[in-house]
Amino acid sequence: MASIILFVRHKIMTPLRLALLSIAVGVFPLLVMLLASFIANACGCTLNEAGAGKCVVFGKDVGGVLSVMFMFGWLGMITAPAGIIGVLSSAIWAVTK
Repeated sequence: MASIILFVRHKIMTPLRLALLSIAVGVFPLLVMLLASFIANACGCTLNEAGAGKCVVFGKDVGGVLSVMFMFGWLGMITAPAGIIGVLSSAIWAVTK
């Protein structure tokens, strides 16, 4: 709580910065999931939620890593609403400032 007050008092956190941070936090897991899908499609691998499949990229099996990255999409169920709440909070903050 003290760190939030410190950000606001010293003008480090502004409504615009809060909105941008909220968007970044809300979208990040979805971007990681899309990156995993892109890599798997580019390498001709199958990627699903059932488990890690064999996917060789530059001689290394990255199927497990891609599977974990793909599961980040589920984290978006938490971060996307949190990002929306942050953007709405920053809009309220900007209007009342």
